[in-house]
Amino acid sequence: MTRKTIASTIAQVLTEADSPLTVQQIYDRIRKGNLYEFRAADPFGVVRNQLYKHTEGNTHTCTTKRKLFRRSSDGRFRLIDE
Repeated sequence: MTRKTIASTIAQVLTEADSPLTVQQIYDRIRKGNLYEFRAADPFGVVRNQLYKHTEGNTHTCTTKRKLFRRSSDGRFRLIDE
């Protein structure tokens, strides 16, 4: 069985959301729904880092080629194919 990733959990939250969400809103929904078991000391930071790593247009060296999210000018995130 494949372990769920943080990025796929974020995608699940955004799929179920009615509108784009902030990092804090995404994190809160993951925690409230017990959607992912964090083992990190800073789980909010992990969510934030995974969002930016998989966000279209981010050119930082730690990004991945697999872009899942788009960030609006107000700092909210949504899935790319929405």
